[in-house]
Amino acid sequence: MKLLLKPLVAVIFLVIWSSSLDSYQGQQLEKDNGNKFRACKLPYECGHIKKLLFPFWGGNLPSYCGYPDFKVSCDPQNRSIFNIQDVKYILYSINSSNQNITVTAARLDLLEGPCSGNVDIVSGNLTYRYDVPFYFPQEVENVTLLYGCDNSEPERLLKNRFLCPTPVKGSTIVYYANDSVIESLRSSSGEELDSCESLRVSVYKDALNESLRSLGGSEEKILAIGEAWRKGFEVVYSELTYCKDCMDSGGICGYNDNSIEIFSCFCPRHYTQRASYCLHPEHGIHDIYLPKFKTTAL
Repeated sequence: MKLLLKPLVAVIFLVIWSSSLDSYQGQQLEKDNGNKFRACKLPYECGHIKKLLFPFWGGNLPSYCGYPDFKVSCDPQNRSIFNIQDVKYILYSINSSNQNITVTAARLDLLEGPCSGNVDIVSGNLTYRYDVPFYFPQEVENVTLLYGCDNSEPERLLKNRFLCPTPVKGSTIVYYANDSVIESLRSSSGEELDSCESLRVSVYKDALNESLRSLGGSEEKILAIGEAWRKGFEVVYSELTYCKDCMDSGGICGYNDNSIEIFSCFCPRHYTQRASYCLHPEHGIHDIYLPKFKTTAL
């Protein structure tokens, strides 16, 4: 009989130890989750930008508060800068409305105009490694600047050119055109553009058209185009459904680089963390938060 008690005591001890370990790990996870929740609620302070919205992060907000591609830094001039595919943008504003996030930004290398020696021949097309849907509003269009073209000038762009006071990318002549004109040139022969270095940039339609209307020489065009670039452009990020679910349940959206599911919903202390929402401690196991559904009395 005594021989049977020893294994039984060992089993009971293992059960108690395992239960205590699970409880401890659960408490640590809850504490860690609660700490991240508080950290991601901190304000962002840089110039007039006081708040960042997921998937953006930076400043006081740790890296787990947003996706890596959306880091925002405050430069010595108190400007918020973010980098997408080796292109630096200055962040003018970030707002949330109608379940969308609207960001107003401008390319940093074009703030001094199209003849600046800082111009970097990078396309500037916004593409991300993460599933973040975005689109440009109708007020924004893409314009391509063509630098360093050889002597065979694109005939259809003769009216759309200006002269820089000093050479940029090997030439003082710069052409500009919208997407439809560039596509037409490429589909017809394409040879006219082979020698050019192209830079595609987003801009407000009205700002560009107004600045170029009834202008005369190159100097006026350079100033006008530079002003249009400085006004920047808008890009709209459709609010992520799982992030909305998380926030509606009292959580805050974040990033988890230790999981296949890179999105993480950080919850307040004593809340139970689910995949994309938080469960209130007063809710029962079957009283799960379902933000997408509503019940209607018949």
